[in-house]
Amino acid sequence: MSDQIRDGLAPVAPPTEVNRLAYIDTLRGFAALWVFMLHTHQYWLSDVKPSGLNPTRIITFFFGMGGLGVDLFIVLSGFCLFYPLVKSSKTMNVNFDVLKFYRRRAFRLLPAYYAALALLIVLISIPAIQPKLVGRPLNFADIATHLFLLQTFSNHTIGSINGPFWSIALEAQLYLVFPLLILVYKRRGMAPLLGIGLGAAILWPFIYAGLAKAGMNFTPHYHLLARWIEFIIGMLAAKIVCHHLTGSKKWSALAFVLTLPVTVALNTGIADRLGAPAFIGTTVAGITFAALVVFLANFRNSIFAGKNPLGVLNRIGVISYSVYLLHQPIILLLNPWAQSLKLGIIPTFGLALVTSFPLALLMGWLFFTFIERPFIALGKRRKAPIAVGTQTVADQAIP
Repeated sequence: MSDQIRDGLAPVAPPTEVNRLAYIDTLRGFAALWVFMLHTHQYWLSDVKPSGLNPTRIITFFFGMGGLGVDLFIVLSGFCLFYPLVKSSKTMNVNFDVLKFYRRRAFRLLPAYYAALALLIVLISIPAIQPKLVGRPLNFADIATHLFLLQTFSNHTIGSINGPFWSIALEAQLYLVFPLLILVYKRRGMAPLLGIGLGAAILWPFIYAGLAKAGMNFTPHYHLLARWIEFIIGMLAAKIVCHHLTGSKKWSALAFVLTLPVTVALNTGIADRLGAPAFIGTTVAGITFAALVVFLANFRNSIFAGKNPLGVLNRIGVISYSVYLLHQPIILLLNPWAQSLKLGIIPTFGLALVTSFPLALLMGWLFFTFIERPFIALGKRRKAPIAVGTQTVADQAIP
């Protein structure tokens, strides 16, 4: 079989689906909850400043680090897209249909995103609701850039409808370049991919400086070249898991323990105070979460799907994409009520977990059931973009 990426696939046998990985869903559920608590921290506790080293300060600090949930999502994205390829063929002797891959990714990403976008446009058009969700009425540029996932290229549009939508635009960028990464890997292996990701992260500040000088006004950390390294490290994690490398459990645990404090420190502002380059933070965060993925892969799926906290996170993880799309507007709509109660930090977090979070889960479940899942199924009924010998495999480990 040719080792080149082909435009099409020869006739193949019925698809063989890759089993769902419960620990990946559990990590997604954790990431979704972490991001949710970050936004509760930002909007419901914006004027609360805990002092001293005590449980309240520790909890507030942990939830304030919830932006790392997006870093975890990026690592998981690289893992899930690469997993079926290395699972199917250790030598990567596979055919990869780029157009079919893009079509399946579109079925996965866009329907729920556009449904959430339409819902928010309607809500923001209501004068009584608009000030609670965004700082100004919408204009044509806001809607157009969000429709084409270009909102991250201007600070005027990036948060003009829903702040978390920026990462959906980033995800689309990662999908667009994924076939290029496959081509490089098939020809040169994993080391050049890591070099590409790290080189892009190092060069990006200089590229951005040139773009800013030319008049472009956007946040650099929300773009492909800044975060590519995390995605590629996620791909590396998939290779390690699929090839069952000796000692992976021990070494991944050690890597997680050693890099987690560095990841936390670099996300507290210490990196800026020390003048550390941004690529160090994203690279170390990628290693931290990839190590966690590899470590958890050594345990049975059953512990992530039972009636325990991991099982709860697993079920949240299944619908986490829809929850992520809708959670911030719910927090914002309830913000005046929550702040009027003037509760302490711990009670406020507890209130969020019994009010806005269940609402986000309910809306996420509705979107998943009636929009996200039907379109995923529709995409899977089409021929898969990956072929090994005479069989096709799914284009991701999990939806």
